[in-house]
Amino acid sequence: MPGRTVEQVCAGCSLFVTKPENTPRELTKAVAAAEELRELHDLGFRLELSELTAFEMAAYRAATAARRRVEDEIARRPPKDSGGK
Repeated sequence: MPGRTVEQVCAGCSLFVTKPENTPRELTKAVAAAEELRELHDLGFRLELSELTAFEMAAYRAATAARRRVEDEIARRPPKDSGGK
């Protein structure tokens, strides 16, 4: 709806909390920092702990733990039935 904000359109919806516009700015910064550090790590860059701020380290550790939980959950899922093929 042109000219209206997400808050105006979605405020009464139970899914409003899932909208990115509803995310606190500090959390958005933490997620961005964590994703950047995780990507660098995945590319093989060594992360020197002395070069990271406490904020970056906490964000990185949280992102790493979340990724591990998701991967563990996916690994525990039963295989999908191939339909007898």
